Amino acid sequence: MKLARNVAGLALTILAAILAPTFARASDLLQCEPIDAVTLGDDGRLERNAATNVASTDGYIIDLSTGAVRITSGSAILGPAQWIVVQEGGSGNDTVLVPAGLESPTLRTAATDSIRVRRWSIETDGQLPIRFVRYSLTTMISGTCEAIM
Repeated sequence: MKLARNVAGLALTILAAILAPTFARASDLLQCEPIDAVTLGDDGRLERNAATNVASTDGYIIDLSTGAVRITSGSAILGPAQWIVVQEGGSGNDTVLVPAGLESPTLRTAATDSIRVRRWSIETDGQLPIRFVRYSLTTMISGTCEAIM
């Protein structure tokens, strides 16, 4: 499993290099790997199930400057899907993206479907990896990202 993820990660990095002209700034291009996923169970508890197992294997290539998001599922690469950067990250806040096309970006949209990327701890202390959280109605996926290129 670990070898398959490493091979898939290498393939994504190569693909990102090929697709680089579609991205605005390479420093904002991230490859994100989920580490954990949970969903809201019928009894109100957070739980892991078959759907969260699948969700935790999807990877993300996120361009923070343009909002382009590519989701990798197995050997397939989906997208790019256009997301809207509703908040740019800085020295003490996350970059927040919401899907384009659902409706105008509002707090309601961000509350039900969003991607948050936390880079600011790296800017301030250089110790922690880039982290991301994907919220999708009742599912939450978390993991780490690496800048590519």
